[in-house]
Amino acid sequence: MYIILNMTTKTNICYSFFMVDIFSDWLRANSLDSQFLKRNLVDHPLPFFLIGLGAGGDDRFLDLSGEAAWEMVAEALTAGIPELSSLIRTVRMRVPKSFEANEERGGRAYTYDRGPKSLPFVHCPYKGTASDVLTVAHEFSHALQIVASRRTAMPPMARELCAFVGERLLLTWLRDNQPSLSPFMETAWLADNSSYLGTSLQSLVRALEDGSDVYDYAWNYPVARLLAHAVGYEWSSGKTALLFKSGAKAPSHLAEFYERAH
Repeated sequence: MYIILNMTTKTNICYSFFMVDIFSDWLRANSLDSQFLKRNLVDHPLPFFLIGLGAGGDDRFLDLSGEAAWEMVAEALTAGIPELSSLIRTVRMRVPKSFEANEERGGRAYTYDRGPKSLPFVHCPYKGTASDVLTVAHEFSHALQIVASRRTAMPPMARELCAFVGERLLLTWLRDNQPSLSPFMETAWLADNSSYLGTSLQSLVRALEDGSDVYDYAWNYPVARLLAHAVGYEWSSGKTALLFKSGAKAPSHLAEFYERAH
């Protein structure tokens, strides 16, 4: 989750929408079009390995503190995007963070963008489960994107794409460096897919079919989840680094995906 300045809820994040059809405004804000969504999320079945199949069992508790998870994520991102190593170090060492629960926000994790003159703040309630470690990767990547593109605000879908790319980089690093943790982390990632490509996708499809006068931040997740998968397989680390730095220009970096038939 990503919060800009003093905004406090998902419905208020980043953009204000005033027109009756909020969904059309969301499409424009992210440089998306409805046909792209239909081609990739409606007209064709999603790949079976992305929809949460096999994500059974309890969320495994790991012998890993929040600080240790933060350090591990920093190492994984440095290996995956070495071009951003100095900025990753800045996030690792200087970004203020909390791993305590905050009931005022419903116990949710968030990254708070405090403006161009301050570093972001990361709040990540942490109990030590595999899904908690993924959340640390997600919020660390939000903070990295903010630090990397300080001058302009990135559209919400692209922000979530950067956060999901960070999760994938952690999973890739774990397979080679912490293979004992990898199965539990993969299972947690699949379980998240069952939400992002389940209930979140259902909300997006309803808005796609009927429009919406209410903004649902969950619309950003299905598109970002699929694009993160493509970026992970197709892009070099240098190209990924440019995305994190791109700010408001992020849609131009993603145009190659938007123009494909499927």
